[in-house]
Amino acid sequence: MNNKNSENKENQEKKKTKVLLAHKADDKETAQKLRVTLQAPAFEKLEFELLEENPERGGWDTDLKAKIDDTDLFILWVPCHKVGKEDWEWFSWAAAGVRWRIDNDDQFPIGLLHNKCLNLPSPLKKATTSFGKIFANDIDQIKDFLKHFYSDTEFTEDNQPLNPFLAAQEDELFGKAQVILDLFSKEEIIEPIEERTLIPKRINLIVSSDEELNSDDISANLRVQANGDTLRIFELLEREWHWKDIVNSLPEHESKNWIKELATAMHRAYIGRIIKPIKSTFRATNGKIFKPVLHKLVRFNNGSYKFEVFLIEQVSEGGVFNAPNVELSTLLTALTLGARLQWEVCDNYLGQLDRWQQNGILEKGIERIKESYNNIEKDAEIRGVEQKNEDRVRDSFDSKRDKEELAKNISEQWKYKKALLEADDATDVSTIKDALTQLASLNSELMIKVSRRYSELIVNKYGKPG
Repeated sequence: MNNKNSENKENQEKKKTKVLLAHKADDKETAQKLRVTLQAPAFEKLEFELLEENPERGGWDTDLKAKIDDTDLFILWVPCHKVGKEDWEWFSWAAAGVRWRIDNDDQFPIGLLHNKCLNLPSPLKKATTSFGKIFANDIDQIKDFLKHFYSDTEFTEDNQPLNPFLAAQEDELFGKAQVILDLFSKEEIIEPIEERTLIPKRINLIVSSDEELNSDDISANLRVQANGDTLRIFELLEREWHWKDIVNSLPEHESKNWIKELATAMHRAYIGRIIKPIKSTFRATNGKIFKPVLHKLVRFNNGSYKFEVFLIEQVSEGGVFNAPNVELSTLLTALTLGARLQWEVCDNYLGQLDRWQQNGILEKGIERIKESYNNIEKDAEIRGVEQKNEDRVRDSFDSKRDKEELAKNISEQWKYKKALLEADDATDVSTIKDALTQLASLNSELMIKVSRRYSELIVNKYGKPG
């Protein structure tokens, strides 16, 4: 009786369909999850073997040939998002294995599951499409793969489908396909880049693990990927750098608000929350001003992440486009910057000074005032062409009296702006209050004068309404 049971057991084992699942070393974890997902509905009928890459030259035929020769179905698992130079050897190895098996048996079933963002190397694509089936990480294509896997009989040991019931259940197939879909690396567009934007600089921040992400700052040791053109704005040569190298290359006195905003945006994107566009800019070592835009998040199947950040030069962003003349453009820009000074600095901080002093954070508050003011000044600088902005504003007026009044106003404003820039924790709060109050009054007076001149030029050009 025991011999008979042993014989039956041996026969059952012989009837198991053998599946060889080949993958790159970096994809081992997801390959194991794929095996579990595929094997569960037909556990008694399937025998899986995972074949990791064997890139030794001349060695593939020893291991790969033997394994392929002893299998019923060969599946290539390629969930990666992009192909690097180091991947080509594996693809050549896999393509050679496929080619060898096909030459010996042109009916041999082959399946290739790959990331649709990946441009498959032609040798592998040609070898597989000629005699097998290719499926990308699309829910319908993965469902199609599962239908073939559980209903086809061309590769099964006993010429019986693995699980025809599952193959006919759309809801079940959808659920299982979604599980497999989640194993692929993913691209998420966070903020699209407008078509009119000049070609931006691009920098990639590589996050190896979840622990490297927080909403307050960017880890100093994050690996940076950027080309030579981008690295030049940080006065760095093309080689491997880390985030701390980027930060250390920037002028010390420059505001670091953009880093905090970028860190917050990265963290929110990571946890699946909607992010707010980054408003702050930074001045690079070459004097140019850039605004970071978190464009894309790529989630790799090995648990790492890539945040793709565009650095957009602020030559004309936020300015006036296609104005009919310089005067109208200058005046409208002056109104915009004046409104920012009024609301972002004067009105915003006047009511907070007493609270800052009471809570012992006056020094930090003063730094916030300076940073807000400096950001506006930077925006004012990039609007200039050959003359100072003050000259351009004055030149937009015809009256000598208006020009003199503007010069006096701008001179008075600078006195209070200088007081703000030189303030520290030893400065009396009343001095800062007075500077903000006087600056608000002078700025308001200037905006009224500029607004009237702007309206006058509009009427001259287009006529009175009605």
